[in-house]
Amino acid sequence: MATSVTVTGTEQFRDIAVRLKEAGHGELRRELARAMRDAAAPVVQDAQERVRSLPVVGVGGGASARAARSRHALRGRRVLSDRVKMRAHLRSGLRDTIARAVRAQVSTSGESARVRVQVHKTVLPPRQRTLPGHLNTGR
Repeated sequence: MATSVTVTGTEQFRDIAVRLKEAGHGELRRELARAMRDAAAPVVQDAQERVRSLPVVGVGGGASARAARSRHALRGRRVLSDRVKMRAHLRSGLRDTIARAVRAQVSTSGESARVRVQVHKTVLPPRQRTLPGHLNTGR
């Protein structure tokens, strides 16, 4: 039995999410959250591109810092082919690292329903977890 539901506004979305949760239809709730995350994908891509295009002025840390970032990217891997090493080395810049950590998070609590686009700091290397906050200062 296929059913089509059209939701307009956060109030209707919240009501539907609460009803689905009460009815025990977890799969429908997950499907709804997945659809919202997919709808937010263009916004996430735009945020990632904006982070990559930020003008960052300062020291780059040199070759040793880039090597440390690529080591972090390779940790936990069993097979280290030349291709994997090269990708880790090329993708270890600060803006690229932060852009890859930008994600959409869907929340359907009883009070509100929302999609947040934010940087997941746990994806970043330990010494870079405070840096996204500094990018918001505008300096």
